[in-house]
Amino acid sequence: MNLQTKLPTPWRFARCIPHSNIPNELRDFLLDPGSTTRRMQREYAAQTKVDLLKQEWCYPHYQEAKLLNIPLRQNALIREVYLSCQNKIWMYAKTTFPSYLFTGKTTHLLTELDQRPLGKLLFRDPTMRRTEFELVLLKPHHEEYQWAIQRYAAPDSLWARRSIFWLQGKPLLLMEVFFSGFFELVKVKK
Repeated sequence: MNLQTKLPTPWRFARCIPHSNIPNELRDFLLDPGSTTRRMQREYAAQTKVDLLKQEWCYPHYQEAKLLNIPLRQNALIREVYLSCQNKIWMYAKTTFPSYLFTGKTTHLLTELDQRPLGKLLFRDPTMRRTEFELVLLKPHHEEYQWAIQRYAAPDSLWARRSIFWLQGKPLLLMEVFFSGFFELVKVKK
């Protein structure tokens, strides 16, 4: 493993990235605080399929634990999925759920998730708040890039965003990586 793979991924707040650096067809989606899945279904009549890659209790990545303010050795539920439409993968999503999220009024998350898009649960909760987006152009030497391409041949770079959702005052972290299938859907409409 070379030194480059050990460096943290350079996430930056969206407000700190010149909009001209983000591809036109992706900019609006990357900065949209609403449900990407719902928007795809509404604007592109895209029937989204959720392909569950992993859902297990394990230690979160260092950056994830730090963002969620949880100890490194505290288990979290890690859920990784591909979202696809018309047999093309358009997004990889990784969600980190701290264990304390499954207490009180938020316990329904674990039992209702299954093969459903996470947004269907998040955006119907009236207590939900979302933090400002952080963005990055992932390259092959970034860990997040490697997580995203588990079953997919990818280009040399992939745009990603992440943010924290607060439900009933409890945080979870969602990272989304956009694939070429997404660009193909968006270009077809234009």
